[in-house]
Amino acid sequence: MYSHKIFREFFAERYREFCTPDVREKEEKVPNMRKVCILAEDVSAVDTCTVRLLQKSGFEVSEIPGNRALPQEDVYDFIKDADAVIAGAEQYSADLLKKLPKLKVI
Repeated sequence: MYSHKIFREFFAERYREFCTPDVREKEEKVPNMRKVCILAEDVSAVDTCTVRLLQKSGFEVSEIPGNRALPQEDVYDFIKDADAVIAGAEQYSADLLKKLPKLKVI
């Protein structure tokens, strides 16, 4: 059985690989998943590595304008072309999800 310490060390090592200033450009592209919309507030302000890691992995990344929560009625317009969403506190109703056929993961 693995301890939490082993998992923490593993993920810390992966994080360092992508978040050090001398990161080599990765040639890998992620097939069939291109656009990620970030609705969680302050992601790039709190953790600059997240956006950089996604971009280096071949994703187009869009963050919420002004780095503040979107009104619920604006969520669809922001994520309508997204393949993936890093969610904030917004709600995802069944009606909204039906209008998002490209969305694969929240």
